[in-house]
Amino acid sequence: MARCTVVPLFRRRPEPWRDHVSLASGERVLLARDSPSGWIVATTDALWLPERNSSVRVGWEAVDSATWDRESST
Repeated sequence: MARCTVVPLFRRRPEPWRDHVSLASGERVLLARDSPSGWIVATTDALWLPERNSSVRVGWEAVDSATWDRESST
């Protein structure tokens, strides 16, 4: 009888940013982007910014404004 290999239809992509942030229960990632300084991760509750060898959490209540550069996608 022939062997059959089952391949999952939906496979989770690797998430390298997970090593740099500690998400709270129920916190969902909206965007994760690698930058020259480290990972920038936007979640439903906060913005995680790279700082030295770790990340710092900035709650959305502390963010006054943000802009988007179409050319660099940042």
